[in-house]
Amino acid sequence: MKILLIHPNNYSQRYVSVGIASISAVLKKSGHIVKYFDTSRYKNSTEALNTFTLKDQQKKMEEVLQFIPVELPPIISAGESVHDSLHSAVRSFQPELIGFTATSSDFLQVISIVNTIKEYHIPIIVGGAHATVAPIETLSIDGIDMVCVGEGEEAILELANSIESGQKRTDIKNIYFKSEEQIVTNNVRPYTSLEKLPFPDLDIFDDFHHIGAYQGNQVKYGRFETARGCPYKCSYCINSSLHSLYKLEKRHVRFKSPDRIIAELKSGLDKIGFDIVRFVDETFTASSIKRLSEFVDLYRCEINKPMIIATRPERVSREIMSIIRKAHPNIQITMGIESGSETIRKNICNRHMSNRTIIEAYRICHEYGFHTASFNMVGLPDETRNDFFKTIELNREAKVHQPMLSYFYPFPGTKLREYCINKNYFDEGHHEIDYAVSSVLKMPKFPKVEIEGLKRTFVMYVKMDRTFFPEIQKAEQNDNTFKSLTRVYNSKFLSKK
Repeated sequence: MKILLIHPNNYSQRYVSVGIASISAVLKKSGHIVKYFDTSRYKNSTEALNTFTLKDQQKKMEEVLQFIPVELPPIISAGESVHDSLHSAVRSFQPELIGFTATSSDFLQVISIVNTIKEYHIPIIVGGAHATVAPIETLSIDGIDMVCVGEGEEAILELANSIESGQKRTDIKNIYFKSEEQIVTNNVRPYTSLEKLPFPDLDIFDDFHHIGAYQGNQVKYGRFETARGCPYKCSYCINSSLHSLYKLEKRHVRFKSPDRIIAELKSGLDKIGFDIVRFVDETFTASSIKRLSEFVDLYRCEINKPMIIATRPERVSREIMSIIRKAHPNIQITMGIESGSETIRKNICNRHMSNRTIIEAYRICHEYGFHTASFNMVGLPDETRNDFFKTIELNREAKVHQPMLSYFYPFPGTKLREYCINKNYFDEGHHEIDYAVSSVLKMPKFPKVEIEGLKRTFVMYVKMDRTFFPEIQKAEQNDNTFKSLTRVYNSKFLSKK
C-alpha cells in the first residue's frame, strides 16, 4: 500500500529525521510504497508560522554569535504554500495512510496541515514526541484518527499491513485509535530490537537535508544512531515520561553492535557521501569500554571521518577519551551544562553533577585535543540574573570552545511543565511554537527583558575579556552597542583561521 510520511519541519531545519528514515525502511522492506514530504521546502502553513520561521528565527540565529557564518543554499525551494503542495502530493500519490512525526514545537503545524488534508478521508496517524506524551490531546484534533506512542517501527508496519488486508483492527500495541468519538488505548510492546531493523532509508532525502555548517564550512552530514534511549531523567526532558511508558523494561538504553553500526555507516557513505558524522545518541559514552573500543577500531579503519558526539560530564574519563581520540583527528564533543548554579541544576533540572565534575570533564576533553561545545539554558524556573551569571562563569572556567544557549521551555511530558504551571510562571494554553524566539515564563525575579538581553550577549560574556563586561551589559538592551561589539567579537572569534 502507499504511505505518505510528513515531517512538519516547523523551523526549516536541515537534517535527516532518523525516526522517519527507520520507519520508511521498515515499511519498504515489507513491500509498501513510501513518499516523504518535508514542509520546510515550501511556504509555511499559516502566516504566523511563515513569519516566525523566515524572519524571527533568522534574526535570532544571526544574533547569538555561536557559529561562523556560512552561506548555505536557500531553505525554501518552491514558491507554493504547504497547503497547495500537499494537495498536489495527495492527489498524485493517492496514499492509503498518512503519517506524521512531530515534536510539541511542530504540533501547531500538524493541526494546520491536518485541516488541509482531512477532506480526503485518508486515515491519519501522528507519532513522535508530542503524540507520545500527549496522546489524548493529539487525538482530540479533528482529522487525526490514530496516534503512535513510543517507538513506531513495528507498530506502523502492523497498522499498514492490517489496512492493506482490509481489517479494521484497534488492538495494535503502541497505537491509540479514535472511533465514533471513543478512544481505544493499547499497551506498548517491548522495545524494538535495533539489530533487527533494516538500515535507515536515506533514499527519501536529498542534499537539502544533508547540507549544513561546521566550523565555518559547508559540509554534508550523515546522521546516525549507535544506540537509542537515555538512562537519565532530567526534569526538562520527556525521558521520565518514556521510562514510565516503558516501565516493564529493565534497561532504557539499547546499543547496536559495532559491526552493525559500521555496516550502516558504509551504506550511508555510499549513498550520500557525507563529510562528517553526527551521532544522535543522547549519551554516546554510555556504552561499555569493550564495545566502544571495538567500534572505534572499526571506525578508524572503515569510515575515518570527523564526528560529532554528545555525552554527559560524569561519563567522561581519560580512559574513554583516549579510546575516542583514536577514531579521527577532528572530533567535537558536546555536553550539557544547562545551568552554572549547582542549586538550579540539582533542584530544578535534576542533574546531579558538581561544577568541579563539569570543569574536569572539559579539561580532559581539551587535554585530548577535542573541539568542545556546551548546551545551556536561560530562563529556567526560579532562576535569577545572578544564577545565570554562574552559567556564564562556568562556561568561562571550563573554557568551552563553542558555548550554545537556548531558552528554557516547559514542554509537555516534562516534570518542569507542571512545576511552572503550579508556580504561575506559565500559561498552559500557550502554543508550542515560539520557544526558539523568546522566553515564555513570567518570573518576577528574572524579567523577560533581562532574559532576552542575556540570550543575545551570552557568548560575548563567555568568550570576551572581562574588560568588555560593562559594554556587554549595555549591549543587552542597546542595539547600537550590540552591533559594535558584534563586529569586535566576529573579528576575534568567528573569522576563519
